[in-house]
Parts: sequence; structure tokens; C-alpha cells
Amino acid sequence: MFDALIHRTLSGGIPLMLLFAGIVAGYLALKFTPREEEPQIVVPVISVLVTAPGLGAAQVERQVTTPLEKLLAQIQGVEHIYSISRTSSAEVTLRFFVGENRENALLNTYNKLHSNRDQIPQIVSAWDVKPREVDDIPIVLLGLWSKDASRYSDYELRRVADEIATFLKR
Repeated sequence: MFDALIHRTLSGGIPLMLLFAGIVAGYLALKFTPREEEPQIVVPVISVLVTAPGLGAAQVERQVTTPLEKLLAQIQGVEHIYSISRTSSAEVTLRFFVGENRENALLNTYNKLHSNRDQIPQIVSAWDVKPREVDDIPIVLLGLWSKDASRYSDYELRRVADEIATFLKR
């Protein structure tokens, strides 16, 4: 009995009418909904690149990256801080709140670094401040490592990473 009712309902004109109404409603929604091709969302992002020659990654993190993160976290408008420590270098990336003025964010970062030069460790030989765009921030990261360090060195893993990056850019 129930099967016959379902069969009669689905074979009638109601499903066809609902399908047609859904297509028309979708078309009207697409036609009349305001949209912008590339919305101008301002999210200031600034990277501070630090060179500390002669230090291992763990030392760079302890002596340079962590103090720098604490210093830069004091800047008004910073939402998130991301960092990476490598052998002899570090990168600390500041992401500001949506809508923050890009020029003010850059100026505040320069001011904070230059007014606290005495807190920057002596081992730091150079540092650069670079503004980034949202499109410059990677959305996918791939990490390569070797369980057996004697089999694949850091140099060999770097070469593999460069080949993968070249392939993906095609």
C-alpha cells in the first residue's frame, strides 16, 4: 500500500514541477544576488626575516624567534603570529585583523623593531621587514623528512622539494 502511494506520487507531475521551480529559483538567485568578482578584503600581513649565522634551528628558536614573537605581539592590531626557525635564519609572520590599515601596520612594525634594537640578540646579523599580500601566503604546505638521516641529507631533501615546487608551478 505504502509502495503504491510513493510510486503514484513520484510518477505524477509534482516532482517535475518542484524540479522546474528549483531551477527557476536558482537562476533568479544567481541573477539578482549582488556580488563582486574580486572583493577588496584588506588583511595586512608582514614578515620579518632574520639572519643569525652559526646557530642551529633550536638555538635560533630559543635565542631569536621566541623573543621576537613576544616583542612583535605587543603591536596593536596583530591577530596571529606565525614563525619558522631554520638553521641560521628565522621568519616571523604577523597577520593583522581584517580591515587594519596596511601602512599603519607596516609603520608600527618598523617602529617596534627599531625602538627595541637593544633587545635584538647580538648574533642577529641582518633582518628585513617585508609586507605580504594574502595571495603570498601558502595554503598548502608539504614537509619532507627522512627517518634515516644518513640516507637522505638536508641538501638532498631540499633538491627534491625544489623539483616538486618546479613541477607544481607548471
